[in-house]
Amino acid sequence: MAAFLRIRKCFFKPPQLNNLISVNSKASPTSFSILVMSSSSGTGMASMSTTARRRSAHAAPQPPDWNNDSSLFAYTRGRFVFDEARQIRQRTVRFDMNRLAQIAASSIGADHCITVTKCPDGMHTKAYILRMDDGREVIAKVPNPNAGVPHYTTASEVATIDFMRDVLQTPAPTVHAWSSRADDNSVGAEYIVMEKAVGEPLERFWDRMSASEKLKVLMQVLSYYKSWLAFSFPAYGSLYYKSDGGPSSLAVHIPGGGPPSERFAIGPATGRDWYDAGRSSLKCDCGPWTSALAYCTAIAARERAAVQRLPPARQMLLITGPSPELYTPTPAKKLSALAALDPLLPRVLLTGNPLLVAPRLWHDDLHGENIFVDPSDPTRITAVIDWQGCQVSPLFDHNAVRPIFLEYSFESATASENDAAADKDGDDTAPPPAAPDTSGMSGSDRAAALKAYVDTAICIAWRRLVRDAAPALHDLEKFQDSTEGSVLQVARRVYEYGESLLAGMVLDLEPSLKDRDDVDETVIRSEMDAESKGIGLMAQMQEQMGDDWPDNGVTVAGDYDKVKATLTQARDDLAEVMYGEDEAKKEEFRNDWPFNN
Repeated sequence: MAAFLRIRKCFFKPPQLNNLISVNSKASPTSFSILVMSSSSGTGMASMSTTARRRSAHAAPQPPDWNNDSSLFAYTRGRFVFDEARQIRQRTVRFDMNRLAQIAASSIGADHCITVTKCPDGMHTKAYILRMDDGREVIAKVPNPNAGVPHYTTASEVATIDFMRDVLQTPAPTVHAWSSRADDNSVGAEYIVMEKAVGEPLERFWDRMSASEKLKVLMQVLSYYKSWLAFSFPAYGSLYYKSDGGPSSLAVHIPGGGPPSERFAIGPATGRDWYDAGRSSLKCDCGPWTSALAYCTAIAARERAAVQRLPPARQMLLITGPSPELYTPTPAKKLSALAALDPLLPRVLLTGNPLLVAPRLWHDDLHGENIFVDPSDPTRITAVIDWQGCQVSPLFDHNAVRPIFLEYSFESATASENDAAADKDGDDTAPPPAAPDTSGMSGSDRAAALKAYVDTAICIAWRRLVRDAAPALHDLEKFQDSTEGSVLQVARRVYEYGESLLAGMVLDLEPSLKDRDDVDETVIRSEMDAESKGIGLMAQMQEQMGDDWPDNGVTVAGDYDKVKATLTQARDDLAEVMYGEDEAKKEEFRNDWPFNN
């Protein structure tokens, strides 16, 4: 189960969000929105490139030719430690920046744009701060070639922002201008121009806030959760304006909001798991779906198609190698696990609580850089950003309980609760443990112990709030931690990893499979152990490399040679440890190393 928990973090916390940084620190391919709106005007926001300003305040304004600045269109944040040429191509986009600046100025009634500042590159989108002649600033975003299906990703993001802001009363940014048709606009690319969020990221304040202040923030997050939980959609997929969702889209009825055909509809899904790792090239059923079973069946079919039609996925979560020492993934193993799951889906989806399978729209990435707060009162949330890829899914497929800025404390909180006796109602949100005895500790150890205690207490307080104010979310957490919930989560990424864990969990759910001639429980359990071992080795290597670890394969350009050398040395050391004198296996292991060029 420890191996599954590591995989689960990859589902609900995208790897590119693990190390939130400034451009002058370790380069991590964070989501485009992390630093897009990180500072108010004039505070010296970190940037990758800034165009020239007007030479004289008294001279007639001559708009710069931003199209001559190649860094605005290229990936300049760092270097990829594998498959670099292809990775760069996926994140390079050419368009008419001069025209985009004009559109942005017109969208807010400004005369013209005077500066364009590129924000640190994200993995899927480029973002820029555009400053106007009257001092106002807006954010302009342009998707990279790898951002998803043309038109749908941008169109869904805009509609989702509008819906969250206008219908669900969530403080999402206002969109000023946008186009999802690159071949039908003067910019030559899809784009969104939106307001720059007011305030500063919660990440800057969280560790300095008192327990009572943190609870005030969490109460606001919970109010958003309750609003998102209350709105029921007619289908599963992504949200669009009615005219953008395609011919199969289904209208969304807004109570008191007029005829449903006027505004929103559910159309094809645009979540990251529908196009990551080459899946965007697949011709498969992307929705919308009117039942959770149809949704889950389509996911299994998508993963099956990916296994059958795409090259083997690069293993970035686990270290693989020749068996029996390590796990060796094969298409046959992946297809077998998916085939075993298919007949169990109807039973797995009988959760006992209809809300757990109900279609809901959620922000699954509420980390401390996507929540903005008032600097003068950090307990007041001013904006929630980064809505790209959000979709209407069954509640069980959302990270609907654990805000990522609390994630670090959930394991300790869970351990604390498991050690406590359940109350008379069988509830599992026990009081936090007693404060630690810090006598005799050094200053730093004492501070760390007290912080861990407060973190655990806050986490348990949050779970109590959820239990009392939104019981369905409390039930959701239990379901996601169950074998049934784990099966559904692992199945979403079988093309990349997790098939042995899936096979083992399916066997737990359907013991009668052990009697089949083509099922060998001993082999399945052995492969589960081997895959878990590989996951642990990768996690250990990441921990040992510390700040040098290349998140999503990206490192600071100046550290490239050092990081590559470290990874190569790790490869050779592991080959010796795992395979000793077996030169054939060592060679196979080295050839399959995920960080090779």
